[in-house]
Amino acid sequence: MSIYASTLSFDDEFPEEGNTAPILYRGSHVYPDPEDRGGEMDFGVIPGHIAEGGGYDEEHEHWATACHRPFLRVGFRDPFGNEYPDKHATPSSGTVVLDAKQVEELRDYLNDFLARVTNSGICGTETKAEAEAALETFLRERVPG
Repeated sequence: MSIYASTLSFDDEFPEEGNTAPILYRGSHVYPDPEDRGGEMDFGVIPGHIAEGGGYDEEHEHWATACHRPFLRVGFRDPFGNEYPDKHATPSSGTVVLDAKQVEELRDYLNDFLARVTNSGICGTETKAEAEAALETFLRERVPG
């Protein structure tokens, strides 16, 4: 079983929720086309209740949603396989382009991630409610908008 919890994904799996795949990167000489989308970029975290080594940490069970371990999984999927249209890129390069809305979501996501792994007062709490309140306070004070 994976120790990672998938948290944010840019793909076409749920277009009805406004989720869109990244814009395809066609080379450094090609201006991005907002209609030319494909592939996937996704993120995953190790929840706070997963112990070092991958086991369940009962002592920190209340950190399950409020805290993350200090690791962020970032995944890319290239939609072209071996038929990559840019001779300078390889299928394993996973290059995508994010639009402004996706960058905004990524910024908010990274701020939230950092709040959950840095010394923001969250991961020293005794209960899930205290951890969630500390996270809310941290985000309100530190994150714009």
